[in-house]
Amino acid sequence: MMYDILVIGGGVIGCSIAYHLAKKGHRIAIVERGELGQEASSAAGGMLGSQNEFDEEHPLFPLAQKSRQMYPNLQAELKELTGIDIELVQEGLLKMASSSKDLEAIHRQYQFLSSRNPHITWCERDDLLQMETNLSEEVEAGIYIPEDGQVSAPKLSKALATACKKMSVSIYERTEAIDMIIQNEKVVGVKTNHHELFGHQTIIASGAWSNQLLKKTGRSIPMIPVKGECYSVICDQPLIRKTLFNVNGCYIVPKSENRLLIGATSTPHCDQHHVSVAGLHSLIIQATAMLPKIKESTFERAWAGIRPQTGDGMPYMGEHPELENLYICTGHYRNGILLTPITGKLFSDYITGNREASERLKPFSLDRSFVGGEIN
Repeated sequence: MMYDILVIGGGVIGCSIAYHLAKKGHRIAIVERGELGQEASSAAGGMLGSQNEFDEEHPLFPLAQKSRQMYPNLQAELKELTGIDIELVQEGLLKMASSSKDLEAIHRQYQFLSSRNPHITWCERDDLLQMETNLSEEVEAGIYIPEDGQVSAPKLSKALATACKKMSVSIYERTEAIDMIIQNEKVVGVKTNHHELFGHQTIIASGAWSNQLLKKTGRSIPMIPVKGECYSVICDQPLIRKTLFNVNGCYIVPKSENRLLIGATSTPHCDQHHVSVAGLHSLIIQATAMLPKIKESTFERAWAGIRPQTGDGMPYMGEHPELENLYICTGHYRNGILLTPITGKLFSDYITGNREASERLKPFSLDRSFVGGEIN
């Protein structure tokens, strides 16, 4: 039960890190309290909004851009290794304002994005209706972001989990890491509800539950669970080709077999997976306001995922400042799917001593806001 590296958490972030480390020849184990990829990873809408999410310079912006560019190669690699198609779609995204009061904010974002990418265009109402004929005529204006695509989050989760197994990563599902094994200020392994596992290095990548284990070290990071609810419908025929995103945060993502995924609510300080009537009602109203013909579709199902939101909105990716051999990679919030490729590559390079990766991850180090005790 001795490994080179233990990865605590089997979502897309943990599996991506494990996969890249296994490709380097390291002996890896993933410890997951449930099943691989069954929490926020498979609940996500799968949008690759590397530009949609930003309206000013931000440390995540260049990583998001690079990560999106990595998806075509990742898709081909995972398909060859596992036979699973992650359903990468590159039809672009329309970010829209449905009221005049939102126009100022969306135009400000357009000015920022278009100054860095000439392919991004401003669209008046007629332009939007020409691109997507089933849109509501109540839409005011919007931005067309041609490179921001989407994938199937459940299939990405399954493909990465399968890839790890094929790369001989040891998988411990339904196994909860309950404490760290520390010797002389060094983490040498973890105690689980079944046994003890040992590793030369340990990475906590447990999403919204990362603090439960981190607190065993006497420290914690400012992070809260945020429930996001979604639902899906099936249409008789395709209604849209591009992802639709309203300034108010509601989005509609076209999936295979005439399926539309609609999300997402945001309920801070909630780690329960139930879907509320109020949340579903809100999403239905917002979605039908964007795409009236969605009323004619067949309701399929609704679900919820728990996102890890940090105090400053940026993930924590780095070494524990007090304990040797312990690393944390968590807090990707709404960008977990988008940042999956770059996080796996960068963090695997970083943990194995790559200096360039270390420099690129500096803005996300734990010592920027590491605190002791409970989080208020």
